[in-house]
Amino acid sequence: VPDARMTSSSQWDSYHGPERARINTTKEGEFVGAWVPDSWNSTQWIQVEFDALMNVQKVQTKGRDDFPQWTESYMLLFSEDGEQWEAYEEVYGTAKLFEGNVDSSHVRKGYLARGFTARAVRLHPTAWNNAIGVRWEILGCPGNQVIA
Repeated sequence: VPDARMTSSSQWDSYHGPERARINTTKEGEFVGAWVPDSWNSTQWIQVEFDALMNVQKVQTKGRDDFPQWTESYMLLFSEDGEQWEAYEEVYGTAKLFEGNVDSSHVRKGYLARGFTARAVRLHPTAWNNAIGVRWEILGCPGNQVIA
């Protein structure tokens, strides 16, 4: 995914942008090892937009590489058109609150009981350590047939 397809509600400054949120990003000079928004509240989000529809099956997260910041829980939203968004729901119909990280360095895998088809995916942090700091990766395959 090109950097231009990674967007966010805000960023602390040009060194903390959404393009810094790739799962294996590390600090490079002034550029930090995560996306960090300009404020810490549950209205913040980071988004990835794909070139085509994707079958999303799993999400992985890490905290900030160079400072003890991580997301302890989050919600996922997805869209097929970038305009109308749906929260990912548990099989029984309630929005899923994903367990996030417990430190900055270990990957936390969020398995989806039901995959979904999306053109764009947003991660909304709901709880965090020190401040919101996210590195993430979405796993799936191209197409519009969801694998159950």
